[in-house]
Amino acid sequence: MDQGKLALLMPLLLLTPLLMPLSPLLPLLLRAL
Repeated sequence: MDQGKLALLMPLLLLTPLLMPLSPLLPLLLRAL
């Protein structure tokens, strides 16, 4: 994983509690990266 993707993931990790209802979609989002 390169620094650019890591920088994009950091805000996502902070937003994770807000994304919990979308958790079934998270594997799809990770695959899209």
